[in-house]
Amino acid sequence: MKNKIQNSVCVLMFLIAASFSVNAKAPLLPNPAGNSVATHLNISITVPDALQSQIVRQDFENESIFSLKDGNNPPVFLFSVTKVTGHQWMQIKDQVKDYTILENKGELITFVQRTDVRKINSSTSAQFQILMPQVDQIISTVRLN
Repeated sequence: MKNKIQNSVCVLMFLIAASFSVNAKAPLLPNPAGNSVATHLNISITVPDALQSQIVRQDFENESIFSLKDGNNPPVFLFSVTKVTGHQWMQIKDQVKDYTILENKGELITFVQRTDVRKINSSTSAQFQILMPQVDQIISTVRLN
């Protein structure tokens, strides 16, 4: 099951990476009013102090991934916040599970994808079980800046 989630996350990351050009500067997309809109992801989130040392945040140009540290193993995916264009969303929406759209503004869609894993088999299994009921609360603190 863990491999299935990791594979799903890898496919999503590949699709998103393939959709974006790699530039040092965030690409600008014209909006209907003719202004340019930066597509970079700028969010703030509140993680309880007791969990901050257990959660890893990886920031990319248009995505932030939040995972549970798992000792020497790769971190366990908890949720991600991703910004895509409307066209990109139409290409990936059928492959994204357990998502919530945070904002649909002009040609940009920002969404949260939550893990659908309920149990892991690792040394952090107990931590994962304690953390999972709090993931929705953490997600509710996501603010788009």
